[in-house]
Amino acid sequence: MSKILLLALSVSFFPQLGFAYKLPDTIRQNIEDVKSGTRIYADSAARYQSQPRLWIHVQRESQLPLAEELLSAVSDVHIGGKLIENKPVQMVSVGPRVSQLRYFHRNDQQQATELFGLLRQSVPDLQLRDFSSEYSAASWIEPGHYELWLSRRLQ
Repeated sequence: MSKILLLALSVSFFPQLGFAYKLPDTIRQNIEDVKSGTRIYADSAARYQSQPRLWIHVQRESQLPLAEELLSAVSDVHIGGKLIENKPVQMVSVGPRVSQLRYFHRNDQQQATELFGLLRQSVPDLQLRDFSSEYSAASWIEPGHYELWLSRRLQ
């Protein structure tokens, strides 16, 4: 692939060097494939610019008012220049002992840190946890996915 890209770049500079060369159809198709691959890469990179999403997980019903309060507090907040999309609160039976804000893509660290700063004001002892190495192969977790897990002892 790198040889094809190098050839494509070289051929594009031939006119400046005074060379006239007609590309064979195979090479022309390879150049188009490289361009297409570049567009796919750009589309994939654009996913990292998507709207951040916050899921809140609670372990007790008594935590539901706090979860709703937190969702309301971040509903008009921008991180990474984008509004946070609030997802429905999730009731779970098991969770961490200490409240955690989790992120799953290394490229989300800066936005996670911003969100952590906001949530930490309302959630004492909140920890920021990077799960990117554990979930690096999980294609179903999109960039911008954040989970706030409230500990059982909170409220």
